[in-house]
Amino acid sequence: MFTEFCLEKLPYDMNIKKYVNVIRDIILKYGDKESYVSPLLSMQKLNTKPLHGLVNVPKLSILLPNTVNKEDAGLFSKLIQLLYESYNLGTIGKVETCFYRVHEDPANQKVEFSNRLKEVLERNKPTNTLVMPVINRRYLFKTAKQICSNKFYHARVLEEETFAEIVGLISDLKITNEEKINEYINTIKKEKVSDEQLEQLTSMLSNIVFSIYVEFLLQSEIYNHRVPSKLTWALAKPADNLGKSLYIGYDISRSTINRNEVAVAFVLYDSYGYMLNAIVKQIRGEKLSKDVFESILLSLLEPLQHEESMERLVIYKDGGIRGKQEFNEIIEVFSSIGRKIRLKQIDVIGVIKRHNLRLFAKRKQEKIMVNPSAGTWIKIWVIIKYGVYAERALIISSEAKSGGTVKPVLLERYTKEYSDKTIDELVNEYLRLCRLDYWNPLDGMNKYPLPIFMADKLAYLALQNIQIKTQNRPYRQ
Repeated sequence: MFTEFCLEKLPYDMNIKKYVNVIRDIILKYGDKESYVSPLLSMQKLNTKPLHGLVNVPKLSILLPNTVNKEDAGLFSKLIQLLYESYNLGTIGKVETCFYRVHEDPANQKVEFSNRLKEVLERNKPTNTLVMPVINRRYLFKTAKQICSNKFYHARVLEEETFAEIVGLISDLKITNEEKINEYINTIKKEKVSDEQLEQLTSMLSNIVFSIYVEFLLQSEIYNHRVPSKLTWALAKPADNLGKSLYIGYDISRSTINRNEVAVAFVLYDSYGYMLNAIVKQIRGEKLSKDVFESILLSLLEPLQHEESMERLVIYKDGGIRGKQEFNEIIEVFSSIGRKIRLKQIDVIGVIKRHNLRLFAKRKQEKIMVNPSAGTWIKIWVIIKYGVYAERALIISSEAKSGGTVKPVLLERYTKEYSDKTIDELVNEYLRLCRLDYWNPLDGMNKYPLPIFMADKLAYLALQNIQIKTQNRPYRQ
């Protein structure tokens, strides 16, 4: 009798730990140099410029609850403005602070917040203003994103608790005026930060200013019917070592209320981490039909129909395959479409987030179990999944939070007979693409590779009825 998961009886090298130095072994390309150094340190200490170049934000509009002290809002604004420029990201011409009234009743709060946010958007333009709503209720996150998206804005949403934590650190460190702000910036640029509070403040503010760069760049370019391929950094060397692979992140997001409401996102990247195309849409039904999948893949690969250097397609699927029929349909569609643009190989790779497997490392001297370093991975047993041969590996691609245990990503490769890549090569490729998290300047690392990370974000937003605007662009190295 066939069982869903059968252990393959072939020999395997389980529990042989392997390690990739995800910092020193992965070189990043910035605007004016290449380095393994993290984006934050590179721009903080080495005056490196972002890959896309300087992005000047004419105006940053911060919408705050009226319980926030105006002096605190002013210090925060000036700190963001000066820090953005000090990191060689560009300039923020003007920072405007606006306030909305706080209500206990959720319905009244939503109306008040929405009205004030719409007022801010209507008196500005997406080409000259980025909006930063500071929300005092978490349910306002979706409201902020929907309102901004309907007006062609991106929103850099900040929770009030985070804002209050930043203000508290500013107060503790006695950063009370512009002179003290400049002293703080000079300190973090010239010296190694060892003070815990200083390090925490720098980490939080850096995430904000780097996300301002990315969000305004995306907002202004998409408003002008362009999708920027280059953002803050990219890989200096191709993820596949050859520059002949294309990567698709594929995610399906289902409503928790109505399982027939489904949003799908497909994002296409080259092997350096440059976005080539993206398609996001809502569909009805439990699954993506073969016909819909074929039409999406055809549109997604359209910019590359005259490109002759690409030989391989990698599809990262969030959650893995859901049955043999789905796998067969992917292969059939690739055979009919991929071959037409001269793609010779395909790797379908499941990125499994929900599982019960863990990895631990042991310190020999202390004889205690600890979390493995990012870049640690092992090959585990092969299985037959829904009748499909699946090679597997457990990967630690980012550091665990303090006090927590590492939950590795489970990688499943279903297409051994359709590609000449080994599991070692696939893991190295995966880890390289994980170092392209533009919202994390501390080390640029994410648990998931850029294609699947972006597909997951876009599918979720689409399911919330938040408009996602994408556009085909010609392939350009």
